[in-house]
Amino acid sequence: MSVLILAAVAAGGAVGAALRAAALRRNRASHRLPYATLAVNVAGSFLLGWMAGGGVANPVVAAGLGAGLLGGFTTYSTFAVEAATLSRAGRRRRSAAYIALSVATSIAAAGAGTALAP
Repeated sequence: MSVLILAAVAAGGAVGAALRAAALRRNRASHRLPYATLAVNVAGSFLLGWMAGGGVANPVVAAGLGAGLLGGFTTYSTFAVEAATLSRAGRRRRSAAYIALSVATSIAAAGAGTALAP
């Protein structure tokens, strides 16, 4: 791996993590589901699907946007903790719905992104 690709991943990761942190500030305890995390993961899945379908040809840009920006933007660990927290709070049906909705919509978004890639 070249230094240029590593630098692109690091820079993209910093931007993606900052964007995710800003988006997750929208999660509120009053919401039935953690919608901000859901939105971040669905949007990231669509964009990564688009890239995987051939949306970005340059390997440095692809690494910076894919592993870097989108890797920092999307969050499986937050999704897992939120699902576990809902379950531990006695909201098992809500947790199961959150898991099903997140997985189904993220996979559908990735498929749509791949289908829409040039």
